[in-house]
Amino acid sequence: MTNPKVYLYHNSFKHLITHNETRSHKWIYSLVSIFFGFLVGFLIMLCVNPANAGAGFATLIAGGLPYKMQSVGNILFNSAPLIGVGLAVAVSSKAGIFNIGGSGQYTVGGATALIVANLINPYVPPILGAIICLAVGMIAGAIWALIPALLKNHFNVNIVVSAIMMNYIAVYSTGIIAKNGSWFDSMHNRINNSKLDNCYLPQGGLNKLFSTVSSRGTPMYSRLDISILIAIFVCILLFFIFSKTTFGLRMRVSGQNETAAKYSGINNKKQIAYAMMISGAMAGMGAVFSYLSMYPDSFQPVSTVSDMGFTGISVALIANNNPIACIFSAILISYIKTSGGGLTSVGFNSNVIGIITSVIIYSSATAFLLSGVVSKARESINNKFKLSKLTKRLDKVKKPIFVQEKEDKSNE
Repeated sequence: MTNPKVYLYHNSFKHLITHNETRSHKWIYSLVSIFFGFLVGFLIMLCVNPANAGAGFATLIAGGLPYKMQSVGNILFNSAPLIGVGLAVAVSSKAGIFNIGGSGQYTVGGATALIVANLINPYVPPILGAIICLAVGMIAGAIWALIPALLKNHFNVNIVVSAIMMNYIAVYSTGIIAKNGSWFDSMHNRINNSKLDNCYLPQGGLNKLFSTVSSRGTPMYSRLDISILIAIFVCILLFFIFSKTTFGLRMRVSGQNETAAKYSGINNKKQIAYAMMISGAMAGMGAVFSYLSMYPDSFQPVSTVSDMGFTGISVALIANNNPIACIFSAILISYIKTSGGGLTSVGFNSNVIGIITSVIIYSSATAFLLSGVVSKARESINNKFKLSKLTKRLDKVKKPIFVQEKEDKSNE
């Protein structure tokens, strides 16, 4: 007789995933979290400086676009790395993993790409140099993310604990390597990121497309480069993989119901490794967008963990771990940070932005956890009901003829 539990898992896991991931109320949670974050920010302004609270809030809402198209380009430019770190969290969450090691993967990916850029810059043509550095940064991030996955799979080490540990190892190890090589710029205490023209991501005319004419009639170009196009393409690709391919389905099944995955012949350990490698590659991609643009961030050896991995958590939470939605949540975070620069002109500290972002993160996380608890409770009840119903149906199946004849003779 077919085991009803196996039958139930095998035939219903697709329905469970589709049902959970298409629930519209998750988007309502995100919108409420964003609204609540701005509301808390306004209340703080009202308490600190009531007279300028209105002006401060107006700056927060509309202050991100002082130069119109140029500002739009700069916001998109700043959002590209955020999309990368947001995808790092979103991808791992698909497999039921909370990747809190995005900061370490971002750091290792960025440092490796910068070092390789310093070594190959004189010998490669421009576009090829950028492609090589992007690939190297993604591979370095993937390898670094694979370590916690292997510790989990082979030694059952908690992946959150090991990922946090890897963050600090990344900070100190990259600091030592950075300072001991020809690539180190001791004058500015950083890995050299100037005159790497052959390894910079090209702008492809996007900086001119998003530009503004100044009052003097001269064009003001934005910083935008092709990183935003690459990020959008990757988001679409990942969305397709997770929604339309067997590979993505297996990873989602593994993340949402390990028992269903087991009975369906899915190797959960492999899914953890795959998810963490893709996640680390996304963090490394975000780092390359930051450190190898025409306007690169400086990679300085420090003793503190980068906050980019934690910003990625906010991007993924607001997006409900949807790769396409990560584009818009990253743009939102980028816009908020840009607007925060103008708060000082109306008498407020720019730390208000940090408070707003934190409130949005905590609100989104709370909503995410509550919705998960409710979904699992509902899922458990539905499974028990279906299992009971299926068992009753199997019990009513007609007995074999020889059994019936034997029972008839005994009754006689």
